[in-house]
Amino acid sequence: MSHEQFENYFLNTTFPNYEKEFKGAKLYLANGFRGQETGIVSMIWIFKSEVTRNLYFTTDGGNTELGLSIGDELKPINDGLIKLGSWTSKYTDWLVK
Repeated sequence: MSHEQFENYFLNTTFPNYEKEFKGAKLYLANGFRGQETGIVSMIWIFKSEVTRNLYFTTDGGNTELGLSIGDELKPINDGLIKLGSWTSKYTDWLVK
């Protein structure tokens, strides 16, 4: 799988479907192009509010019941992600002002 195929799947399949299900969320793909994280790809979630974020995720980053049910709806999309390969994820909530 090329980087372009990976990026296209995220931008054209994953993000539109996630944003449809996770109401009040906007997703972005960030590519590290200089410095320590050069070549690293990050998926950034921006929620309308902390209240909106908390509808889907617990304070430690796990899924709420609603988040789990959305995960079931997104299973075909997530199965497609698995075919792209593996990746690591670091959980951090940021408050953007």
